[in-house]
Amino acid sequence: MRTTLSISLVPLLLTMTAAAPQVTISGYVIDANSGERMIGATVYEEESFAGTVTYSYGFFSLTPATGRNRIVLSYLGYAPPSPPK
Repeated sequence: MRTTLSISLVPLLLTMTAAAPQVTISGYVIDANSGERMIGATVYEEESFAGTVTYSYGFFSLTPATGRNRIVLSYLGYAPPSPPK
């Protein structure tokens, strides 16, 4: 049986630069059924595949490219979440 991942984002950290604003997205990847934090889950941008892996306690931090990007979660044995409509 496959389980769906859920994500709990901590407040976004905003960093302003002279050229363009950058946003750092950070949070925890959590199993939707058990509530356990997922260590080693992959979090990446769909377009560029730039990403990171969750560390201890399922925490991640990612600074995506500027613009509108879709962030994808992946973990072995879990079905990815449905895309937003």
